[in-house]
Amino acid sequence: MTTAEWSETAVPLPRPPKSELENPITTVTIASHAHLFDVKTPIDVDVFESILSHHPIHPFIDSVLTGLWEGFWPWANTLSLHFPSCHAQPPNGRYEDERLSFFRDQLHHELECGRYSSSLGDSLLPGMYSMPIYTIPKPGSTDLCLVKDHSAGPYSLNSMINHSLVTSYPLDNLHQLGDMLLNLHVLTPGLDLVMWKSDIAEAYQMCPMHPLWQIKQAVHIDGEYYVDCANCVGSSASFTIYVSVNSLILWIAKRDRGISSLITYVDNSSGPAVATDMLFYEPYDTSLPSPQVSLLHL
Repeated sequence: MTTAEWSETAVPLPRPPKSELENPITTVTIASHAHLFDVKTPIDVDVFESILSHHPIHPFIDSVLTGLWEGFWPWANTLSLHFPSCHAQPPNGRYEDERLSFFRDQLHHELECGRYSSSLGDSLLPGMYSMPIYTIPKPGSTDLCLVKDHSAGPYSLNSMINHSLVTSYPLDNLHQLGDMLLNLHVLTPGLDLVMWKSDIAEAYQMCPMHPLWQIKQAVHIDGEYYVDCANCVGSSASFTIYVSVNSLILWIAKRDRGISSLITYVDNSSGPAVATDMLFYEPYDTSLPSPQVSLLHL
């Protein structure tokens, strides 16, 4: 099944367990420093909910909507006996000046987007964790990409997550695309076809994390700590959370917007279209295949 169809069989996403909600260390820190923890998303959740009213799997939808309203929980147990209540994992080696400059630019961007808190200063608060950050080149580009290493050290965030529950989530493939191309070719004999593709910028970060997980996502830049409030690249649960949201967006695209030929790989959605079936898309000031325009409007 495609990612859109998978949403019709999906099980609800988890909420923080009672043991996390009753942890006195983290709950006191969050309550006494509420300005550091924010749950926000660019998705209009009320409109999203109204469009999904006729989706057949309401428990799954309710769990996704709750995650967008209150923050997502990454299938984690932070209270294992061998984990310290507070931990800062140092990076492996020293950062070069080029990397430090990139980190500062990224910090400014995240603060502008409201995904990072204001500075905590040079010390973590009780219950906080901080994992190291690195840069990797973007594929096919000299630009850099920020990666948070949630697998670093003996007390890594990823080791708190139940990995058996964050695997086997859908990634559409070329077999499905081949079927769609063949079907469209049969329906439109003699007409030229094109492929279109759109990706979602900063896709994972449109999903906010629950404050009880945000407190584990402190980022250390230039000697100061900041809370990362969003779902981030580097967590073993980040794709699972994101695809749960995106599967519902794609379900709307196929069921309500008539985009029948649609496959998605992570944050890239694509499909075939008749070459002459074009519409003008004002935000980009250009004409694009009509299924792509419908998806962009959604």
